[in-house]
Amino acid sequence: MDEPKIDIWLTIGKWVFRGFLVLLVAGIALAACAVNAGKVAPDATADAIVVHPRSGQVGLDHADELALRGTSDTIVLLGGGTDKWPESSIECGRTYPALVVCVPFDQDNTLGQVKALNPAATEQSWDSLVVVSTDYHVRRAAATHRRCGYQSVEPSGVEDSIPIREFLKLATIEVVAFPQSFFALCGE
Repeated sequence: MDEPKIDIWLTIGKWVFRGFLVLLVAGIALAACAVNAGKVAPDATADAIVVHPRSGQVGLDHADELALRGTSDTIVLLGGGTDKWPESSIECGRTYPALVVCVPFDQDNTLGQVKALNPAATEQSWDSLVVVSTDYHVRRAAATHRRCGYQSVEPSGVEDSIPIREFLKLATIEVVAFPQSFFALCGE
């Protein structure tokens, strides 16, 4: 009669070990995304600097620094001037150090933001981009832009200090969503 109890504990132990391995792999994948997310070379140029709303004011400040270095004369704020990023509304239309173009989006995810950018990018002939977002998000954002047909995409991550609870939530999202960025369907 004692043998079935041992089998149950052995089964539970196997599942706990498997769960630990999944969490370990997810943590390593997230760390790889967050560490050294990419800084743009000083002499890099692009048609536009695209700032994702996750980076907030830090991302906009970084885009200004890139524009002052001569990276581009256009900064695009995805969700700028909308309820998705209300504090950016005073930036829309600003011309120094670069023209700031605000592009609203309907889908509140990376793919939806990239799709919203496409009409403006086509109209303005933006083929090369510098993508600015938080360190943990910028690689996935850049991969999505590449998948949607931009010729040259350089990621430029900015640090983001967030509470550990929020970090764990975002880490889970990134680990699940990153592979999806390679299969994004960018058509209408």
